[in-house]
Amino acid sequence: AAYLTVFKKSPESAWKSALANTAVGIEKYLENSYNTEQKGFKIEGDFKVSSPIAIDGSSEGQWYGSNGSLKSNIGASGARINMEYRTVGEEGATPDLYLKVDGLDGVDDLIASFGGPEQSGYSEMLATINDQWFFIDHTLIDQYTASADSSSGLELTEDELKEISNKVMAVLKDRMFSTESDKAVFTIAETLGKEDFEGTSSYKMRVQVDKENFKEFVTALKDAIKDTKAEELLKAGNTDATLEEVLDFDNLLKDLEDADFSKATADVWVEANGGFIRNVRIYPEEGKEDSNYLDIGMNYTGGDVFPFEIKATLEDDSMKGTIALGLEINQTNGDAGLSFDVDVDSDGAPIKAEGKLSIKGSNDEVNVEKPAGAKNIFELLAGF
Repeated sequence: AAYLTVFKKSPESAWKSALANTAVGIEKYLENSYNTEQKGFKIEGDFKVSSPIAIDGSSEGQWYGSNGSLKSNIGASGARINMEYRTVGEEGATPDLYLKVDGLDGVDDLIASFGGPEQSGYSEMLATINDQWFFIDHTLIDQYTASADSSSGLELTEDELKEISNKVMAVLKDRMFSTESDKAVFTIAETLGKEDFEGTSSYKMRVQVDKENFKEFVTALKDAIKDTKAEELLKAGNTDATLEEVLDFDNLLKDLEDADFSKATADVWVEANGGFIRNVRIYPEEGKEDSNYLDIGMNYTGGDVFPFEIKATLEDDSMKGTIALGLEINQTNGDAGLSFDVDVDSDGAPIKAEGKLSIKGSNDEVNVEKPAGAKNIFELLAGF
C-alpha cells in the first residue's frame, strides 16, 4: 500500500494530488507576496525582431519608494532612439515625472524605411524635443488621482485585498481544485495512458467540465465577494442595485444552463508522481486537433521558481507557426519574469520575434536627481 501510494500512483490519485499541490502553491505564493518587506523593484528586459524587419531594444530601471529611473532604447534601420524616465519625490508622496528622448534626428529616415513619406515634415519640431528634458509636476497627478478616487472609489488597502484573496482562494480550493463528485468543477472523462511529455513521465487524461458543479462554483464565487471591497468596486456608480443585478447573475446562470458542455473538454498531462499538472491542451476547432491547439503548461523541475507557458500552435490557409507567452514566478519573494516568442509564417512572410522582461524586488535605495533645464510638459503641448 505504501509503495502504491508513494511511488506508483494511479491516474486518479495523481490527478487528486496534483490539484492539491497546485492549491498549496498558490496559497504559499499569495502569503509570501503579502509578507514581503521589499520597498522597491528592479526591471530589465530586451526584445528582438529578426523578420520581416530587423528591430531590437532594451530597458533597465530601478525604483525605491517615489524615486526611480528607467532607460530604454529601440533601434531599426540604422537609427536608435534612447528614452529616459525619472520619478523624483519625497517618501510617501506623489513624485514629479521627468522624460527625455534623444536620437530623433534619424526619425525621418526611419519613417521612410517603414514606407512613410521621405520627408516627414516634423524635423523642426523633433529638433526641439530631441535630448530635452520635460516634466509633469506632481500637483497635476494629485489633482487627477483625487478626482478619480472621489468618483470611483477604486482604492484598495492591503487588508481589503487580502480579505478578497482569502475568500476567493477558499472557493477555489473547495471546488476548482477538488475531486469530490458533488463539488469538482473538472472531472476525468477518460484516462489515455502513461506517456513521456517533454521529458516528464506523465499520465494523459481527458478532463471535462461538470455543468452543475460549475454553476455552483460561479455562485460560490459571487457569494464570497459579497460584503467585501470587491462588491463595492463592482457596484461603483450603481450603489442602489444588488450585486446580482450588477452582474446580471440570473441570466448568467441561465446561459450556463442552456450551454452545451459536452465539448467542454481538454487533454491534460499530470506528472506520474502526482506532483503537478504538466500541461493542459485545448482544441478550439473540431477536426484540426493535430494542427490547431492551445497549450497551458508548467515545466517545473524543482526549486522556488515556477515556469508557466501559454503556447498557441496554428495552421490555416494564411498562417502557420507558434506564438508563446512565458511567465516565471518565484513563490518565495514574488520575483517574476515575462517572455514571448513568435515564429509564424503569414501568407508566405516569416515573422520572428522574441523578448524577455524580469521584475525583481529590491531594498536598494535609489538616488535620482532632478534634471537641470527641464521644461514643463505644457510647453511641449503648446508647441504641438
